[in-house]
Amino acid sequence: MRDGAIEGPPSSCASESRTVRSRLAAGSLAALAALLLGPAPAVAVLSGSGTATLDGVLAPGEWDGAGSAMFPLNLIGGGTTPATLRVMNDATDLYLALSFSAEALSYDADFELDANGDGLFGGAQTADDGIGLSSNGGTRDNFRLGLTAPLDTEDGGTNDVLGAYAKQNSDVVLELSHPLDSGDVGHDMAFGPSDVFAFRLSARLIESPDVVDSFYPSQSTVDQIEIAPEPEAALCGALASLALALLARRARR
Repeated sequence: MRDGAIEGPPSSCASESRTVRSRLAAGSLAALAALLLGPAPAVAVLSGSGTATLDGVLAPGEWDGAGSAMFPLNLIGGGTTPATLRVMNDATDLYLALSFSAEALSYDADFELDANGDGLFGGAQTADDGIGLSSNGGTRDNFRLGLTAPLDTEDGGTNDVLGAYAKQNSDVVLELSHPLDSGDVGHDMAFGPSDVFAFRLSARLIESPDVVDSFYPSQSTVDQIEIAPEPEAALCGALASLALALLARRARR
């Protein structure tokens, strides 16, 4: 993945088949690295396919294709409640949804996307991409610049985040979307099929004077989002995996 550029999906299954040998070589190198260095730390990778309607409602079937994770959300006054993060994409947009049951005057959800691949968030980071939604303040599209996180629009860029918030009784839903390639070079990351990047979600409950934050993943771990391929690329990938399996079986004979 390159900042400001998007990698297109394979144009045909022929292009996917040309990667079989390189994948075999990469697999051998990965196995050697695991033998020498030990297994890599466990990392959750969220990925899924689908298109969401941003209305603050998790309609039946709408997010069935999403990857999801549950985590404890800190409550005002103490205690926690289960929260669910959902992630998916279609050919043009990344969709994120956060849902939970909690009482507060307002709610924020902010995502920091790891543009430079260092797995670090906050602090003196540069280039990391930020997208967010407030229940009473609309959407945010910002980027890391040292210790600050200016809005893209403050640096000649554009706000490419769409979002919706809804609350029914104490059930809260915040939905966001962002283009996979907004064209806002220097401010937004650009994503292609099968791109993988680390992220951190900061969820905030506000009931003045109290402000309570929660993080997913926790501040000591790193999880990732993988951009799901388009259907044709996914099919080609499945065929390539089948070819690898057949080659491995033939080699054992």
